[in-house]
Formats: sequence, structure tokens, C-alpha cells
Amino acid sequence: MRVRFGLILIASALFSAACTSTGEDVGAATLDSRAGSLGILQVERLSAGPGELNAPPAQLGAAFARYQGLSGDAVVRLLGGRPASALDACTLAGGDLDGLSSADASVELLDVGVIDVRVGESEARLVPRTFPELARVAAGFFYAGDAELGAVRADVDAYTFRAEGSAELPGFEVAVPVPAELLDVRLDGVPLTELPNGSGTLIARDRDLEVSWEGLDPRDQVEVELVSGGATVVCRARDDGSFRVPGSALAPLSRDESARLVLRRVRVQPFDAAGVDVAYVRLASTRVFDAVVR
Repeated sequence: MRVRFGLILIASALFSAACTSTGEDVGAATLDSRAGSLGILQVERLSAGPGELNAPPAQLGAAFARYQGLSGDAVVRLLGGRPASALDACTLAGGDLDGLSSADASVELLDVGVIDVRVGESEARLVPRTFPELARVAAGFFYAGDAELGAVRADVDAYTFRAEGSAELPGFEVAVPVPAELLDVRLDGVPLTELPNGSGTLIARDRDLEVSWEGLDPRDQVEVELVSGGATVVCRARDDGSFRVPGSALAPLSRDESARLVLRRVRVQPFDAAGVDVAYVRLASTRVFDAVVR
């Protein structure tokens, strides 16, 4: 077996934290064979918290890979992305990576040269990084970093990615409009800004949770993610203003006084990259709240 285990270690570093006409992640949806190539560019931008004037740095990541012997979903998870799942549904996220035990499983991280990321008046640079300590298995390249990207205007400014190319893959350029922040977020009709601070937002595991927001573009999607007791429930909804998280989806979670509720507006757009079967950009405008799960 020739598996590049460095991917497992870098998945959270790549995209620690997710347009098409359907609002779905197109990568895993079209990677239905057990051999191919994939490219992911990702930006996750966190909103400023209460009383904060400036938002945290944006998290940037990219990965390009050739693979064989494992499913497209497994490759997306290895690269730190999110496999496609049904809209208006919830899943219990796990670390299972199907296909890693296969004798012919192989994933090779590729170099596309330096990637410049521009938005508004700001610019950042992602340089390919390697894990030399894993050279006994295989070398691979990944891109990750934080950047102060300044203020942006939704659907006016665009994230522009330009890769200079390398001996492995040629360069490319792609631009995707900035998705808007999630505004007027409410849980069971109560604005999150009015919920008690300090102890966190109380979420009960034995009943449905109604999440609402100011809906914008039905081509986008909204992710509702609850991290509690080491487990994560992720729901994907259309950006139409509301989603009911069923109690049955919350029931598997354990009690946690330090849980985390993450809400993302996500925009996914495929692009053409020579030498890569499927490539897409995933942009997320993210809000994070403390929560208590009981």
C-alpha cells in the first residue's frame, strides 16, 4: 500500500474550519470513480465577535492531488474539504476514511507553484509546503495560511486566485464573488445577540432546533455545525432563511458545557485547471458561537 499519510495530518491545517446553480459541493459529487485528480481552493472568513472592531485573519488553503484506489469522498476529506451530502439534511461527521486500507490506495499531493490570492485592496501569497519528515512514504505539497484581507463587499469584490504553475501542473486564474455575512441569526426565534453570553447558547438534544437568518441567494448554501463532546453534526441548508435541525440529529451528541455552534454561508464554484479532472473554489463566511449542549 502506498498512501500518503501526511494528508491525514494536514487536513485540519488546510481548512480548519466550506457557485453553482444548485449550491452543492461539486467536487465529491462528480468524483465517483476510484482514480482521478482533484483541486480545492478555499477561504474561510470569520466575522468579528461582539465588541471586536476587526475580524480575525482569513484562513486560506489549497490542495491538488492525483489519487487511485479510494473514493472521491475520501479524497475530499483527506484534503480537508467537505464531501457532498444532501441539502436540507444533517449528518454526523466522522473521521472514517474509506479506502485507506486498500492495497492500491494512493494519493499524491501536487505542486501548482505559488498561489496569489487577491480581494479588494488586499493580497496574500500561498507557498507550497512539504512534509520532509514523511519522505519515507512519499513527498507531497499543500498550501495553508492566515491572512489579513481587510474589508470586502459581498458580490462586489471577488477572491481572485492566480497560480504560477510548476513542472507538475500549469498555472491558472479564477475569480469568485465574495459571499455575504450571515445576518439576523436566530435560534428558535431569539436573536443570538440577545442570548446570554458567558455560559453559551443552550441547545437541547431532545428537541428540534430552529435556525433562521437573513436569506440571500438560493444558489448558496448555509452550513449549521454543532461541535459537542468530540462529535460534530453538520447540516446543509439552502440559503432561503431558515432550517430546522431535527432532534434526532442532535440526540447522538453528548453533553458539553463548552460546545461550539458554527454557521457558514458557503459559495462553491467549479473552474477549469489543466491537468486536473475536477477543481473548485469554496468560500465561507463564518460565525462562531459558544454553546452548551444538554
